[in-house]
Amino acid sequence: MTGYAQARAERDGWVVRVSVKSVNHRFLDLKLRMPEGFDLYDLRLRQIVREKIHRGHVEVTVGVEPGKAAPIQVNRELVQAYLKAAEALRQETRAATDMDVVALLRLPGVITGVTTAVPETEEEQERLGRLLDGGLREALASWMICGGRKGVIWWRSCAIVWRGSAAMSSKCAGSLRRYGRRSHAGSTPS
Repeated sequence: MTGYAQARAERDGWVVRVSVKSVNHRFLDLKLRMPEGFDLYDLRLRQIVREKIHRGHVEVTVGVEPGKAAPIQVNRELVQAYLKAAEALRQETRAATDMDVVALLRLPGVITGVTTAVPETEEEQERLGRLLDGGLREALASWMICGGRKGVIWWRSCAIVWRGSAAMSSKCAGSLRRYGRRSHAGSTPS
């Protein structure tokens, strides 16, 4: 039941990234992390996970990048407060530096409104929901192959192959040793 997988899906300008992490546990303990405002997709994504995973501590993280550029706003009152504080500090220390506008924009709270907005129409919400579903299903399929339910079978198969190749390696090493003894004795291998 321990595994990790991630998937990326893209449609209509939206980009969805989904990661699934799990560790062994007796019951299903599901944690779903999504951007703020995407709660309307919570139930449908949880249902998809429950269909595929029945036990374990499972953490699903969903990241969404908007199809359209989200409008940003500058908190001008906060900028003025930062500028006044910087000017007072500059006068106290007699520093001869100018304010960097880009550095000012990086200060906490200066830029607002950068959250990913849920589409407004029901049709767009449904299309985004289908994209989220597809991204989650792809991540879960990858999880099942690389470490989930079926992953256990896959790892066991790999162990059998590895053991077989280890046996082959020892046979080859023995053959090489025998070949080396023959060639040193002046005979050629048959």
